[in-house]
Amino acid sequence: MNGFVAEVDPNAQAAREEALSGGNGIYPPLPKGRYQAVIVALAPAKNLPCELTTFGGAGANKDKPVLRLAAKIVDGSPTGKGRVIFFRVPMFSRYAPTEKNPQGATARTYFDFWEKVVGLPAEVVLSGQLGVGPEAFLGKPLTIVVSDPKEPRNEKDAENNPLGSNEVDFVDAPGDIALTPLRKPGVPVAAWLDANDNLKPDYTFAYQKTAPAAAYGAPAAPTGGGWGAPAAAAPTQTAPLTTGATPGWGTPPAQPAAQPAAAATPGWGAPPSQGLAAAGAEAGY
Repeated sequence: MNGFVAEVDPNAQAAREEALSGGNGIYPPLPKGRYQAVIVALAPAKNLPCELTTFGGAGANKDKPVLRLAAKIVDGSPTGKGRVIFFRVPMFSRYAPTEKNPQGATARTYFDFWEKVVGLPAEVVLSGQLGVGPEAFLGKPLTIVVSDPKEPRNEKDAENNPLGSNEVDFVDAPGDIALTPLRKPGVPVAAWLDANDNLKPDYTFAYQKTAPAAAYGAPAAPTGGGWGAPAAAAPTQTAPLTTGATPGWGTPPAQPAAQPAAAATPGWGAPPSQGLAAAGAEAGY
């Protein structure tokens, strides 16, 4: 016997990269910090280098333009190598005004991306007439600054990636790979995971604690009894016999007090929350 032989197709390298990056998206979040990466096509199979879309959601920024991009952590990274991270670049200089910030918070990632990563002159970025397309940034190295691990926010998040995720808070010019955060052996990266990146069976996510069961098609919680406790007995009232009532064993049976209707709970038709890999977490982006 000369040893095992595997069937490897011509796209084996792409398959390897997909496996390293988590494949179908089921991979644990990264430790918070700065990672060295390279901008890659957003959807290679669709020949889509990037996507110009809108901020979305229901807030005042929902119609503002954003650029969706992808970056792959470099192979030499001590943590997360080969992982593909999706992020967004605001295509505007300020977020919508708020009571706290009447002028609107600075969209820092707009300036950082086009000046520090792409290398456009400040006067061009200030004009808004950038004059370049995807060729200006595909293959460019950069630093991505990722947030602390985030729990799934709802059932849809949990279906997509039950282990949690990170947001891209900021982008920066390429930096020192030695500053990449390291995993500590035996120490979980998030409170809901064990040291081997498995979900803890007894951990309850925040959305599971607060979302009414009826929102996902399960039986509604009993009124007045808490989650699983017997419902409190309805208060009774002693009503005198009314004219024309047929006397029974004394007075008519007490009537249960009317129970207030449960407030309607938004289900899957409610406006979606913002994506997890959104750059510019300042000002809620």
